[in-house]
Amino acid sequence: MLLLSLYKFFRRLTIFICFFFYLYPVQFEYVPVSTRILLSIAGLVVLIFSITKQASKSKDIFISRNLVRYVLPFASIIFVSGFSIVLNNSNDIEFIKYPLSLVFILLAGYFVHFIIKKVHNTITYKIVISYIIAAVLVQIIISVIAFVSPAVNDALQSIQNISDLDISKLEETTGLRLNGFGSTFFGAGIINGFALLSIAALVKQKNNSRSKTIYLSFAFVVILALGSMMSRTTLVGGILAILFLFIPAKKINKKIVKIKLRFFGYILLIPVLIIITVSTLFPRFTQDLETAAAFGFELFVNYYETGSFSTASTEATENMYVFPDNAKTYIIGDGHYYIKPGDPSAGYYKSTDVGYLRLIYYFGIIGTIIYFTLQYTAVINALKSNPDDKTFRFYVLFIFFFCLITSLKGFTDLFFFVNLFAFNNYKIENAETETSVALSPV
Repeated sequence: MLLLSLYKFFRRLTIFICFFFYLYPVQFEYVPVSTRILLSIAGLVVLIFSITKQASKSKDIFISRNLVRYVLPFASIIFVSGFSIVLNNSNDIEFIKYPLSLVFILLAGYFVHFIIKKVHNTITYKIVISYIIAAVLVQIIISVIAFVSPAVNDALQSIQNISDLDISKLEETTGLRLNGFGSTFFGAGIINGFALLSIAALVKQKNNSRSKTIYLSFAFVVILALGSMMSRTTLVGGILAILFLFIPAKKINKKIVKIKLRFFGYILLIPVLIIITVSTLFPRFTQDLETAAAFGFELFVNYYETGSFSTASTEATENMYVFPDNAKTYIIGDGHYYIKPGDPSAGYYKSTDVGYLRLIYYFGIIGTIIYFTLQYTAVINALKSNPDDKTFRFYVLFIFFFCLITSLKGFTDLFFFVNLFAFNNYKIENAETETSVALSPV
């Protein structure tokens, strides 16, 4: 029994590791590519093996419609980017490369799906969400340990291949905010926000036990509180998660209502218990986190002191709203993403970090619409993989809404996250029978 339990543990640990390095693509020192690229290579190997196996059984094999849906937006992104570059005599190919990065994401997601099916014999969005929450919680724990222990922080940075620009940014924020392992700044807030919405989706399940509700409440409190100390964008995800939970159902389910009430009760109680316990047993730890807490909740601190919801970050963002001064830029852009093409260290074009403006300056409103159409296509594919679950439908739509909101602050891409829920993206269909053949891990 012990050996069997260890075997099951290590199988699930394998899935967890895959999820962690999919969500947080770390590039280790002396490794030429990120962990997500390594997962995509593994996915490609499995995909080729599966195609070869299926091709030996059927002569008429075609790619699923879900993947075909990406062809037009992929091609449109490349076309409008190329047009903007040629028109503006630019050599910034940032978004010409973008569809290739999405192909890597699709392959990496395929491998994650494959591993889940091998271990669990099935794959559902609830299983996927459970691993996402676990991965984000571990990331939060790592970030806290690194914050209070400079030795750990230095060790983690030493095994990563980090650019000089990122190193300088990390040094500037050392002791001010939490920085994770392959997860920092705005990007960390995006993943934290996705995780909070994911917790809300699980809370709305009628089969939740009391212990699971306590776990989800604890995860929500930890990710919201400590995640905000990494990036204040986490708060946006937290607000949307609460709103998601308040969406009324056509038919009231008393069990779900009871679970929600427990959840809200626990998220009020758990922070009090944590603060009392930690401050009593580890007073120094509490003092170490005070600076990060002041950063994470600066919005509320400033409101308490001045009556204004503002932070240094929001004021800086306001200064980055530098709008184009001509119609041509609005329509097709200036063909620039970075000040120096391919060099992030030089900063973004027009020195703006606002997601919408970065897209408009690169390929105009036309390209921006195509970009968000591509993001929505990923949402559609996820919804078609889970067509009958209303909770999942609202969950994915809230993720898309979160993407639209956070693009007011920085560049947000939900493709890598929503791709985890498009379980039948990789099926192959038989032309004669119109049925799916078992290429997919589903």
